[in-house]
Amino acid sequence: IAGEVHSGDTITDDIPNADKMLAQARKETGVAEQHFDQAYLLAARDDLNTVDHTLKGAQQELDSVTSAEQLLGQKQQAVESELHALDGRLGQTRQHAGQHYVRRRAKELLGQAERAVDSARGQVEQTPRNPFAAKESLASAEGSRQSCESAIEADHQAYNSADSRIDSAASEISSAESTISWALSQSWSYSSSQGSASESVDRSDLSSAYSALSSAESALSSARGQMNGQGYEEAESEASRAISHAKNADSEARSAVNRAESRFEAEKARIKHLEYLEEQRRLEEERRRREEQEAEERRRREEQEAEDRRRREEEQRRRDEENRNSGGGSGSSGGGWSGGGGSGSSGGSW
Repeated sequence: IAGEVHSGDTITDDIPNADKMLAQARKETGVAEQHFDQAYLLAARDDLNTVDHTLKGAQQELDSVTSAEQLLGQKQQAVESELHALDGRLGQTRQHAGQHYVRRRAKELLGQAERAVDSARGQVEQTPRNPFAAKESLASAEGSRQSCESAIEADHQAYNSADSRIDSAASEISSAESTISWALSQSWSYSSSQGSASESVDRSDLSSAYSALSSAESALSSARGQMNGQGYEEAESEASRAISHAKNADSEARSAVNRAESRFEAEKARIKHLEYLEEQRRLEEERRRREEQEAEERRRREEQEAEDRRRREEEQRRRDEENRNSGGGSGSSGGGWSGGGGSGSSGGSW
C-alpha cells in the first residue's frame, strides 16, 4: 500500500524514518539553543527553520502510516462487503445447481466454488488483515462460481435444445401417423360400358412407411431414455434421427398413394381409350349410315326424276299423237269440202 500513500518501499520504513528525523531535530534544536545563548540570533533562526523542516518531514512519515492504516481499513471493508455479496451470489448458484437438468460436472464445479469461497473467507478474516490477498482470493472464488454458472447454463441450453428436438420428433411422428391413416383411406373407382377400374391403398403398399415409422418411434424412445440419463447431446441426436425417419415415413406413405393412383389412372386411361375407339366406331357407323341414306335418297330422287321425265315424255308423245291424229282428220274433210268428186265434191258443194 506504500505507493498509494506516497511512502517508501513499505510502510514499515516510515516509523524508523520518523524516529531518525526526531533525533535529528533534537540535535538541530540543541545547536539552535547554543547559538541563541551565544547571541547568534540569525544562526539560531536558521537552525530553528531547519528543525521545523525536519519535524514536518517526520510528521509526513507519520501521516503516511495513518493514511495507510485508514486505506487498509477501507480496503478491508471492501473485501468484507465483497465476501458478503459473493455469499449471496453463491447461494443463487446453489439454487440453480439444484435444477433437474444440472449434470454432475456443474455440481462438481459448485463444490470447487464453495471451497474457493471458504478459502477466501479465511483470507478476509485472518489476522493481521491482508485485504490485498483477500481480494485476490475473492476474485479466484468468483471465477470458480462463474465457471459453475456457465456449466449450469450450458446444461440448461443443452436440455432445452434436446427437449425441443424431442417435441419436434413427437410432432413429426404424429404427422406421419396421420399421413399413413389418410393413405389407407384413399381409393378410386371408375366404370363405363367398356369396363371398370378400382384401386385402393392397403397395408402392403405402406410396408416401407410402417418400417420408417417404427424406426422413428424407436429413436424417439432412445432419445427420451438419454434425457432421463442427462445425456442431452445424445438425446438431441436420437431425436434428430427420429425426425428423419418420421419424414421418411410420411414421404413413403404419400409415394404409396401416388403409385396406387397411377395404377388406377393407367387402367382408367385404358378403359377411356376403349371408349374412344367405341365412340369412333359409332361415329363411323353413323357416317356410313348417313352416306347410305343420302345415297338412297339420291337414288330415289334420280328414279323419281327419271320417272317424272318418262311420264312427261309419255305425256308429250300422247299429246303429239293426239295432235297428229287430230290434224289428219281435218285435212280429209277439207279436201272433201273443196274437191269436185266424192266427199271432195260434197265438200265443194258447201
